[in-house]
Amino acid sequence: MPHEWKTLPDGAVEVDGAPLVASSLPETVWRWSDLVKRHARAEGVPPSWLLGILSREAHANPSAHNRLGAVGLFQLLDPSVKGPYTDEQLKDPDINAQQAARFVRTLATTGPTWARELPAVASRYVGGQRGKGEPHPSSTSPWGMREHNGYISGVVGAHNLALGTWGPGDAPTGGGTGEVRGKRSGAARGALAGVLLFVVALTGIVVSATRKRPAGYLP
Repeated sequence: MPHEWKTLPDGAVEVDGAPLVASSLPETVWRWSDLVKRHARAEGVPPSWLLGILSREAHANPSAHNRLGAVGLFQLLDPSVKGPYTDEQLKDPDINAQQAARFVRTLATTGPTWARELPAVASRYVGGQRGKGEPHPSSTSPWGMREHNGYISGVVGAHNLALGTWGPGDAPTGGGTGEVRGKRSGAARGALAGVLLFVVALTGIVVSATRKRPAGYLP
């Protein structure tokens, strides 16, 4: 069954009743913090969201260009996201981050309310979206949304780590209502009520959660 998740008022994302936090991020990701903050703030999106996405794209290599045509720090692919820039221009970290932040702003301000929260935004960023701005469903992802190689957990874990490092002031529009998303059956909820451990194995980023589910967590 898909994860249950909710965005707390401070912007942190809780998964199955516990925080999902990356144990660390490589310096190759942190080095882009100032660039990420500048462009995220210019577009009114949480810098920690943008850093989370960066942590899952091209090993934070600004010169990366894959066989599908994705280019730069944020592996921009769609022509509408690349904008007026050539692929060579998009290898400029400043231009690439600008376009990525604009795309994330679009994702965060369109579609149903739940699809504007980070897990769904991460799915839409990497896996595209349906006509109403919803992520494509997936029967293989633990989130129930299209992704690959633990992408959503990696983004969420990095976001929560950055948020805890930088503070809530770097989540200007990322706060949520605390409403539970991706609800399970009562039986499945009970089975997940203990200590949780998530491992994003393919990236080497360990994401862990060890807090018991609080009473009254679910309606």
